[in-house]
Amino acid sequence: MYSKILSKFSLKKRVLLAILFQILILLAMLFTAFLPLVLGREMRVSVLPVDPRDLFRGNYVQLRYDFNNKACDIDVKNGDTVYALFNDGKDGKDEFVKLVKDRPKDVKFIKGTINNKKHNCYAKFGIEAYFLPKNKAVEAEKNITLRDNSTVVLKVLKNGKARIESLIIDGKKY
Repeated sequence: MYSKILSKFSLKKRVLLAILFQILILLAMLFTAFLPLVLGREMRVSVLPVDPRDLFRGNYVQLRYDFNNKACDIDVKNGDTVYALFNDGKDGKDEFVKLVKDRPKDVKFIKGTINNKKHNCYAKFGIEAYFLPKNKAVEAEKNITLRDNSTVVLKVLKNGKARIESLIIDGKKY
């Protein structure tokens, strides 16, 4: 069946179609990566400090949240989808409520995946690293402390997919 369809096109047209198909796939991947930043609702969550010294990953700030380590609170296995639920909190930040296995309705949530390694209950949400120019990444690393001075501004789609819009440390936006 496919051979009959392809026989109608010359070799030049087939190569052109193959290149066009690959370009369309790359554009679709780029579009889905930026979709939360364009259409997502804003959420602000607190950040916990982590030392991100890794020469191979580039210039980034590694981030951790209090809801990353709550996977032990529910019965899940590696690869399961989970949802972190949030309420409107004080001072404009959204407060983590709990981690659940079933997709919630009518509440703020972020979608994540269980990533257990050697009895370590950990959920990844795709917002654990924020890439910056080298000098800003080093400055942000130094300024993230144990105090409650760091906030991540997220954009979240209705399906729970989140992307980092900005990082705010001591009132300075990165």
